[in-house]
Parts: sequence; structure tokens; C-alpha cells
Amino acid sequence: MRYKKYKIIFLLLDSFITYAALKYSFYFVNYARNVDYTISDTDLMKIASIVIFSELIIFKISGLYRMHKLLNSYYQFVVVIKSMLVSFGLLIAILFIFKHPILMLRREIVASFFILLILFLLYRILFVKISLGYVLKNKIIGSRVILIGADNRGCEIARELRNNKYSYFHPIGFLDDFKESGEILEGIKVLDKIENVGKYSEKFDEILIALTNVSYNKLQRIIDTCRRLHRPIHVISDLYRIVPEKLEVEKFSGFSTFQIPPITGFKEYTYIILKRIIDYTVALVFVILLLPLWFIIAILIKIDSKGPVFYRAEVVGYKEKKFVWYKFRSMAINKDDSAHRNLVKAEAMGLSNGQKLQNDPRITSVGKWLRKFSIDEFPQLINVLKGQMSLVGPRPVLPYEYELLDNWQKERFAVLPGLTGLWQVHGRNRVNFADQHVLDLYYVRNRSIALDLEILFNTISVVISGETGV
Repeated sequence: MRYKKYKIIFLLLDSFITYAALKYSFYFVNYARNVDYTISDTDLMKIASIVIFSELIIFKISGLYRMHKLLNSYYQFVVVIKSMLVSFGLLIAILFIFKHPILMLRREIVASFFILLILFLLYRILFVKISLGYVLKNKIIGSRVILIGADNRGCEIARELRNNKYSYFHPIGFLDDFKESGEILEGIKVLDKIENVGKYSEKFDEILIALTNVSYNKLQRIIDTCRRLHRPIHVISDLYRIVPEKLEVEKFSGFSTFQIPPITGFKEYTYIILKRIIDYTVALVFVILLLPLWFIIAILIKIDSKGPVFYRAEVVGYKEKKFVWYKFRSMAINKDDSAHRNLVKAEAMGLSNGQKLQNDPRITSVGKWLRKFSIDEFPQLINVLKGQMSLVGPRPVLPYEYELLDNWQKERFAVLPGLTGLWQVHGRNRVNFADQHVLDLYYVRNRSIALDLEILFNTISVVISGETGV
């Protein structure tokens, strides 16, 4: 049985425990104090809704419904305390704003906080871990996994899964192009060649790709083949080492994986609509608010050097179509760009560590300040309003950068380019050329409103800190 069904049970249990703790803590404290005022069922429901909503949001964001987090007692302890503090802080703030009489029940509120905290710690750390351990050990729940790659790494993972009696994942076979069908490795049979993965789609629930000594292009082709089966895909590869280095990723029985969840048509359509609404609204508000600042910046640029206020460049974006990209001009005009072209070529060939040009003679005095705080990027809000860009997404590329891309890197053009993205907030100019594309691909395959908001909030802190612009 798949674990997904049990996530709903945990969610319902979290909600029930919260409501029961609030109800009976108010009742018992009131009874002990022998006071006249008691909380009504309507008010109790309002309080419970606020606390439950904030708790579940924090639990979801913190990953407390993921298998490896549910089995981590220390992590659950920290998140439960954090969620209780946030939930009751929000509750008190709302009660104060609306001057609700429940605020008079200070002892009841404090008592409900500690009762709920104790119950959650007992339930989450003891009951959940013990009961989940039991069902995993007895294989009541689990996910059938097919392993793509039967070399040393694939065998290591298979051995770990077979020896771990609490493993949620149950390997059903290997697919490998260099092993004989029928061969037994670590007690698991080699079923077929990788290209025939579709023949076994009814026998597995998830796919684990654990290939070594494989190129980006070949790995991408294998991933594309697997994606057509609409199953969750986990990738363990040195080619994607930048992902667990920079991001908190899903764990696959202790191994850090580059995960590619299946996306349904309805989910993708809903995401696109919500994303466009957010993009247009935020861009319009910021353009209006920043107009006075834009006027000041325009004057400074004109005073500092000759040339136009805006830099316009033709770049490649969504579906590999070209559009005109706007930035505040931060370089002197008629300057040779051969240094940048050579740097990009060196990065694409793996001959550079991803550092930006140092002491670039093209950058003006005002331009250095604009770039330090990424202010030169503000005019791209116009591109967002025109529907050519999004707030979050892979960066658009210049035509000579596009010519250097391999096929696997061109998946970035499946979505609108963005003002900011994963590699801009997780490394900035310290991420090399290939790893930038890996992080962009991770975004493309895992895009969601939650991930977009996380990147936007991280971008704000990066910009305020004044790290080197992109």
C-alpha cells in the first residue's frame, strides 16, 4: 500500500489532536478556576481553525509529512515547538487586533499551549515513530521501485534497501544496458535494457536512476523516457551533486536524490494561471512604486556616462523564441564584449569556475552600484508585464550563449525566463556554468507556487545583502 494514503491520516490526526487539546484545556482550566465566562463552541472553532491552519502549513513546508522526516525525532521536536510558537503567536495577534474577549482567558490560552505541545511531542515523537516503524517493518505500506543502473552505486543502493528492515522502498528489479537479463545482483534480478522500462510500468510505483559514468545528454534522454510513464523519479548522480549541496532535497532511504515528481495536466494548468496572476500583480505594483527611483537612477546614469538610460538586448527565452530584454545601462557604450564572450565559452567548456569578470572595464561607476544591489534588473518588470518573462525562472540567454548550450540544457526554455532563480539565490556567481543549468532544470521539473515564493523571499535577502549581481 502506498504511503500517500497515510499522509491524509496524519493530517487528520494533527487536526483532531489540536482541536481536542484546545477544547479540553479551556474546559478544565475554567472548571478549576470556577469562573463564569466560558468559551462558546463558535469561538472555539475560530481559535482551532487559526491554530490548525498555521500548524499544518508549517508542518507541510517543513516536510513533516515526508517519510524520512517522520522518522527523525530531533527534527520533529524542533518543528513542533516552532509551529506551536508561531501558531499561538498568530492567534494572540489576531485576538488582540479584533479585541476579542477570549484574551481575558490568559491562563486557558497558556494551558492549551503547553497541553498541545506535550500531546504533539508524545504523538509525533513516540506514537508516530513506533507505529510507522511497525508498518514499515511488516511491509504494510511501501513503494515498489525499479532501479535503473546495476553498477556499483545501483548495487549499493539495492543492498541498503534489502538490509534496511524499516525501508519504505522495495526494489523489484534492475534495468541496465551492460548487464545480462536474468543476472542476479544483491538478490535482485536484472530484468531488461533501460529503453524497455515501459514494459514493466504496471509492476513498479517509482523509478530510481542511479547511473555512473554517463553524460548529461544520455541521462537526460533516460529521464525523458521515464517521465512518459508518469511515475515519481529519483536521480542519484554526480552530475547533479550541486542540488543536495545547495538545496534541501528528498531522501531516498538515506541517499540524497534529485527528484522529479509527476505533474498532471490540471496541476500544471492551475500553476500557470496562478503564476501569471502573481507575476502581473507584483510587477505592476512595483513598477508604480519604483517610478520615482527609476527617475533618479536615469539622471545618475546620464550624468555618469554618455548613452541611453536603458540597455536593450535580444535574448532567447520561452520556447527558444527571441525577445528584447530591458536593463538599466551599467556599461559604457561601444565597448568590446569579447572578454565576456570568451568567459562564457570557457565556462561552457569547463575551463572556468563560474566567477564573473573581475574589474570589467566596461562597467561604469554608477553601474557598479546598480549591479551590486541588482537594481539594473528592475526594468525587466516591463518584460514581466508583457508576458515575456516571469518573476521566477531560468535566466534568458544571449544568442552567443545559446549557441554553446547542449540539448539537455535547452529544457530551460520549457518555461518563461525569470528575473531571479535558484542559482541566483543559492550561490550567485559561485556556481559554474553546468551547475547553473542543473539548478535551472531542478526548478523546471519541481516548479510550484511554494518554490516560487521561497525563491522570491530568498532573493530579497540576497539583494539587501548586496552580493555580487548576476
